Amino acid sequence: INSFQKAVNLNSELLDGWINLGRLHESRGHAVAGKYYETAVQIAPENVLAHHAKADYLSRSDDLDGALASYRAILEINPEYVEACFNSGLIYLDLDSIPQARQQFDRAVSISPLHVRAYYYRGYCSEQSGDLAQAEADYRKALSFAPDFPLAQQGLSRLNAVK
Repeated sequence: INSFQKAVNLNSELLDGWINLGRLHESRGHAVAGKYYETAVQIAPENVLAHHAKADYLSRSDDLDGALASYRAILEINPEYVEACFNSGLIYLDLDSIPQARQQFDRAVSISPLHVRAYYYRGYCSEQSGDLAQAEADYRKALSFAPDFPLAQQGLSRLNAVK
């Protein structure tokens, strides 16, 4: 921490230094971590990695609205940043907003057609919405890329149990 603090004192534009200070303070449970992530975003407002570090921190801190806002900022900068879509989908699931979650997972698989976890979670959204045929298709798609993916296997098992 001392070394990174000295580095950012010498060069206040040192983006990695601010992000690493945030991570180190977060790992020690210090609330000041958020200020370091925010500083990183302020010095590099067009840098998706700075926004991503802040969004992940906010998500881990249970500030889900703040995290969603940060992921939206990322997608304004780079609409093809798949992890912002995927992570937004996970947050919407946590908020029991299945249609919004599904929309984000749709977007994730359209950007990255090999995103196994996005297929699974899109299938899960379909399962929760009662569209079992679509859920099965997505679980099978996930398994076509990762045959041992346990969540997709469990999803198919749940579907088979209701047939």
